Amino acid sequence: MRYLANIQALGRDANPFFRLMGIELGSYGEGEAVLFMPLEEEEDIATISESTSFLQGIKKGCISAQAKVVKKGRRVAFVEGGVTSRDDGTPLSLTQASFAIIPRRSSRGR
Repeated sequence: MRYLANIQALGRDANPFFRLMGIELGSYGEGEAVLFMPLEEEEDIATISESTSFLQGIKKGCISAQAKVVKKGRRVAFVEGGVTSRDDGTPLSLTQASFAIIPRRSSRGR
């Protein structure tokens, strides 16, 4: 639990990825965590589609979740992610989503 002690002492500075991505810590503990990640300041998003395939359950051990932007255009962003067993890498779920990118009024010159 050294990592959690570092998080308590340093907050997001304990994790270089959190600093890089601007992720803020919410609550954590008891096997749960809430993280917040800001969007581009001049953009909002709306979900166009989302599909998740649940491949396998898990009864014990740790899980790992990952997500990445596959392609971001001017109007649409495509994202994929998944959850795996951290212990042996077994895929547990796969997700694909697309989001409309909506410029905020202030960035449209109004």
